[in-house]
Amino acid sequence: MTDRVKHTWNNIKDVLLNEQTEILKVAGLLMLPTILTKITGQLFSLLAAARLDAKSDSLREFLVASDLPETLTNIVLLGVISAVVIPILIDVKNKHGRERFLRVYNTIINVSVLLFLAVTVLIIIFAQDALLFFITYISRPDNLPAPDSLERIVSMMRVMMFPNLILGVSAFVASGLNVYQRFLVPQLAPLFYNVGRIFGVFVLLPLLHESPWALVMGTFLGALLHLFIQIPLVRHLQLGYRPVIDLADENVRKLFRVALPRTLALAIDEVGLTIVNFVAFGLNALARGSLFYATSLATVIPSLFGFTFAVASFPTLTQLYLDKEYFRVNELIIKTLNQIVFLAMPLVAAMMILRLPLVRLTYGLIPGTEFDRESTAAVAWVLLFFTFGMIFWAYKWYLYRIFYVAQNTFVPLVISAVSLITTIVLSIVFSNLFSHSDAFSIGAINFAWENLFSRSSGRAAIGGISLALSCVYILESMLLLFLADRLVVKLNWREFFSNLLRKLVPTVSMMAVMYGMYKMWDNLAFPIDATPGFAGSTTLNLLILTGITVGTSFMIYYLMCFFFQVEDLKILRRFLNPLFRIGGLSIK
Repeated sequence: MTDRVKHTWNNIKDVLLNEQTEILKVAGLLMLPTILTKITGQLFSLLAAARLDAKSDSLREFLVASDLPETLTNIVLLGVISAVVIPILIDVKNKHGRERFLRVYNTIINVSVLLFLAVTVLIIIFAQDALLFFITYISRPDNLPAPDSLERIVSMMRVMMFPNLILGVSAFVASGLNVYQRFLVPQLAPLFYNVGRIFGVFVLLPLLHESPWALVMGTFLGALLHLFIQIPLVRHLQLGYRPVIDLADENVRKLFRVALPRTLALAIDEVGLTIVNFVAFGLNALARGSLFYATSLATVIPSLFGFTFAVASFPTLTQLYLDKEYFRVNELIIKTLNQIVFLAMPLVAAMMILRLPLVRLTYGLIPGTEFDRESTAAVAWVLLFFTFGMIFWAYKWYLYRIFYVAQNTFVPLVISAVSLITTIVLSIVFSNLFSHSDAFSIGAINFAWENLFSRSSGRAAIGGISLALSCVYILESMLLLFLADRLVVKLNWREFFSNLLRKLVPTVSMMAVMYGMYKMWDNLAFPIDATPGFAGSTTLNLLILTGITVGTSFMIYYLMCFFFQVEDLKILRRFLNPLFRIGGLSIK
């Protein structure tokens, strides 16, 4: 027994400490912590929904207070140490050795942290003025919080700068580990971040009588865990901290030249999202919370496939490009894009059709939850429009890295600027259009021209924001693909589209079967003539009906892919056969 424990422990250490180089294997390895991260993220949302529904003042205060600190962290810290600098760091390590790499790496950390601390001081001083500006000029002035609520939001905003600083430093650490092709531990960090947030909502929220400060304290704890989980591997690789700032190093100057456009691009993206959040804040009491809960669900699929494949393939893609093996770069890009589509499409289809039971199962799981029928319908409504652009959402995370490999950050900057303008315009126009309806139904929308330029108080308005974001994701991905082909590496469009078309017919067939099955039982779960207090069918009924529907539909998808000879089926064989062999089965 002792030998078995030692053997298991040694295997775990090997997985955590050794290099991970094979792309598909790394992507599969990263999917497990990604799934666990999303599960714990949903658990946080579930626990929050059990105590704070989509209309909760405490939830709205916390979300508004965290918007600006998160935006500044993503701009100042993550903009510098994002994927754009990893090719340069890899090049420095390979050409100049470990010591030069550590000097450059620590210089980036120290300069970025000092800059963020300066911004933190400004926010502490001008937090109230910044908040009032956003509410007055972007949200609705008549939606100004009460004085005590405004004071809490401002205080929380100041405090939230510090856990975001910790998260930024942790992101630097993760990038250093990625350079050494260690991916698993950095991907575990968000999981532990969620553990801290769950502690805040599960333990601290009841103790503090539903005060939003409990969520702030949970975020602080999560940020510390996010950083500390990576420290043992940092020590193992001897990536120790050095108090050095070497601005004379040519690689440092090159890195900041490349990082500056990326930082500006991130600033544009974050400003766009912040404006979107404040637009939602100004719609109605239901809107901001609904957008938060729907986004939490919507990010699962892009994170699971877009992010994992982007991280796993990035070092290999970088090395191939540096070695000028452009044909293999093209092969890798086309192959990865098709694998993302193959894995994501059936899940997107399921989320689109089964959105209502999915939201209910996710946020209404706990007995006595405050997440009522209206909140369920609102979140499902927002989620519907997110599914329109979900594949492209996954794509764009990968496609931006193609330009970073080529150390071209100007094109992503231009695309981000176009996306910002489009996001603001479409968010306002679509939310205006939808605001003239109080029903969560596309058929109830009045597509009159004048409704695009006037705003009412209808509950459906928030759906316009998720539709606007989906349109922007589609636009971004199309521009990135087109310009990557023109400016980075010639892509084999024939191979890309031929493989894509093979997957469309199975997806449509699966959706038809799923929709037909769902329509047979959806009124059992959410009867039209239900009493006002009815929240939905029992959890067990929903699980059984949803599980049967998903299982049957996915089988159709697999059989149709087999019929059309979709090459990516080998992914399923590789990852699922070890599980099926337990029951004596296998995928051929």
